[in-house]
Amino acid sequence: MSNFSKVVLKKGKEESILRFHPWVFSGAIDRIEGSVEEGDTVTVHASDDRFKRLV
Repeated sequence: MSNFSKVVLKKGKEESILRFHPWVFSGAIDRIEGSVEEGDTVTVHASDDRFKRLV
């Protein structure tokens, strides 16, 4: 897929992303896999590790 770091959301928090909300708030994040700094591009996954390309 890519070399982007991975952000995994808490259960149920993927709904706003699926409605094309442009932000992920820190309270929705379960864990981050990889190194992330402000402004980085990441892949965002649901709690069950589903990934859906929206772009």
